[in-house]
Amino acid sequence: MAAAIELLDVSQDGGVMKSIIRAGAGRMPVLGQVAEITYTARSSSTGVFHEAARERWVCGAPGNVRGLDVAVASMRVGERASFEVRFDYAYGEAGLAGKVPARGDVAYDCELLAVADAAPATDEPLALPAEAANPSAAGAETVEVDGLPVKLDSLGPMVVNKDGTLSRITNWHEMTEPERQKTLRIIAKRNKKRLDALQAEL
Repeated sequence: MAAAIELLDVSQDGGVMKSIIRAGAGRMPVLGQVAEITYTARSSSTGVFHEAARERWVCGAPGNVRGLDVAVASMRVGERASFEVRFDYAYGEAGLAGKVPARGDVAYDCELLAVADAAPATDEPLALPAEAANPSAAGAETVEVDGLPVKLDSLGPMVVNKDGTLSRITNWHEMTEPERQKTLRIIAKRNKKRLDALQAEL
């Protein structure tokens, strides 16, 4: 009898579920680093709609497909994994014309090949175009809180974990405006402290 496949909730709210196909032993990408990945994106309704043999992915960049961003940040170099990404972490309410239906979930098969500290000088695209390919990312912005930048969109701020991976606040949509402002101040300071610590380790 085959062993049950373990599903990992890497978004901590069921939005991105991960199954490791082959474990990696290298480092994990952190916010701002460039991941070299190969991946296939599949919709249950239309099948495979995007394949990348080798693509540079800037972790945490504005306009990234949110679910793939979370997925890549959870991986180690050499790792291959599959991900089930809920519609609100993929292409949102509208979907992707001709490829992903409205409120359509997306499956990714992804391998992390390498991680670099900075993007190479090139004119080639780093990821799927943000505005055309990811309507749910529209409105993403970086706001300054007490002089510190925090990336913010409809799902709330990006949180930098101690190991450099990214996560979300699961109850952001339930917070009042004063609660959100207080949370933003805390996250801005914590993100800076953790990024400084991570940079010091490089």
